[in-house]
Amino acid sequence: MFLLQPFRQQPHQRSVVNACASLLAPVRGLASQPPLSLPSTTPPKETTRSVVPPKWNGASLSRYLTKALGLPVPLVQRLARKKLLRVASNSSPDNHASSSRTVRALAGRTVATGDTIEILDTGIAIDDVDARATQDALNRPRISPALASETRAWIVHEDDVCIAINKPTGLPVHGGSHGSKRESLTDRLGALVSDDAELPRLVHRIDKGTSGIVLLAKDRVAAEKLSALFRDGSVTKEYLAIVAGTVSPPSGRVLCDLYRSTNDTRTDERTSVATTANPASANAKIEAAETGYRVLDATGAAVSLVMFTPATGRKHQLRTVAENVLGTPIVGDYKYGFRDGRIREAPRGGRLMLHLYRMSWGKGSDKVQICAPIPNEMRVVGEQLGVRWGKIQAEEPPQSSSSSSSSSS
Repeated sequence: MFLLQPFRQQPHQRSVVNACASLLAPVRGLASQPPLSLPSTTPPKETTRSVVPPKWNGASLSRYLTKALGLPVPLVQRLARKKLLRVASNSSPDNHASSSRTVRALAGRTVATGDTIEILDTGIAIDDVDARATQDALNRPRISPALASETRAWIVHEDDVCIAINKPTGLPVHGGSHGSKRESLTDRLGALVSDDAELPRLVHRIDKGTSGIVLLAKDRVAAEKLSALFRDGSVTKEYLAIVAGTVSPPSGRVLCDLYRSTNDTRTDERTSVATTANPASANAKIEAAETGYRVLDATGAAVSLVMFTPATGRKHQLRTVAENVLGTPIVGDYKYGFRDGRIREAPRGGRLMLHLYRMSWGKGSDKVQICAPIPNEMRVVGEQLGVRWGKIQAEEPPQSSSSSSSSSS
């Protein structure tokens, strides 16, 4: 057993201690002074706040952060993991609910109008997140003034809910797949709105070779409403097509089953009609398709001008029906049956003669009707083939009228 006894200095030890104390006196004076202020390499911690506007009511927190504020997804995930996100409910401002549970819980959490989103900043520069005014924060592609002006000239209708443009042939709606980089309509969406506005949202699409109406919603709420109209068949779409040959009977409604077939590569993928003689493969997805049509003008046995009104929106639906059901492929559709030389007057390697001409929805005073004028190159080729556009010109309004994800091309 050990006993601890108080330490007692001997006389010779006291002299040594006193000598050391005299030497350390200047150091003690420095210790009483305030510490030196050295430059910090760590950014100051600040809280960035954003109040949820009405158009984002009901959106998930992660979607609000990435779409409304323009934050990258990896950054939002890191903020969640580090417990740097809080939501102050509008109904209870003092009730701060941290989103530190899990990243998955963050993704599922919804926000409401008036909620305050707090980002406990640790050196993350987020300037004026409510205005979303900077090009980098929006992460939108930059386009030249000439292309921006050209894109705005495509607008054929605009109201508080949507923008409709007359897309030219040859421009895909979305960028290329498998790593290919090609210009697309999505690269030009920023030209249709001001720099501080939310990018418009696609609610349907048409093929690269098809020209005509592309409808864009101005915000998330509008996109959900318009998408629902497309899903339940409330939107009427009218396509103009110049087809090779005579359509018989001159009007009708085609009901058929379609499926996607492939050869050796994905680029050979095409839509086919499932019949007893041409059954779909065992793993193919078969979809019912409904297509109305009527002949507007026929010039002997050369070509016919047809108005297609699809009730469903299957991929390449109209092109497949024209070739495999009616036996009259669309002029310029080299994927679905048209060949150079079939019509002597038709230009070789010309564009697909398919145009989404008119779109409408609603009834009475709430009806919206949009019309996209026929492109000049399609009109010229039609005249060369003997198409008489008079009836279409009579129907074509001077501008779209308004009282207040499908691809059938």
